[in-house]
Amino acid sequence: MKLLRTLHATLLAALVGHPAFGCKLVAGHEYRIPTRQERYAQADLVFTGKAVWMKKATQLEGLAGEHPHAFVFTIEVDRWMKGSGQRRLEVFDTTGTDCDPTFGVQHLAMDADPLSSRWTLYVKKRDGRLWLTTAERLD
Repeated sequence: MKLLRTLHATLLAALVGHPAFGCKLVAGHEYRIPTRQERYAQADLVFTGKAVWMKKATQLEGLAGEHPHAFVFTIEVDRWMKGSGQRRLEVFDTTGTDCDPTFGVQHLAMDADPLSSRWTLYVKKRDGRLWLTTAERLD
């Protein structure tokens, strides 16, 4: 199953073309992954739901210059944990950086099959849009 997911992720990356940005970790520095409580405190909204649609967001006016590897997901919310809102939301995500695993960051856009699972989503509001900061797969 893991091999199948890896193969699917490689194929999806080749077809969609969403590379991660590079970053450079400081040698010898000990990096810490934030706890769920810390992620919750830092997020504007926290909810569980399922991604039901995905589109490259650079096709939307005004985002190409902001982040060339952005995606928009339509999320069907099944439970609000922090904040409140509609049952169906548009959430923007990026492909992040290759350092994200060091910080425990998970992007829907980098998942092999983001539309097949339920997620807990930690979201920030910025410029009238909802941006994913990290996600946790629930199933």
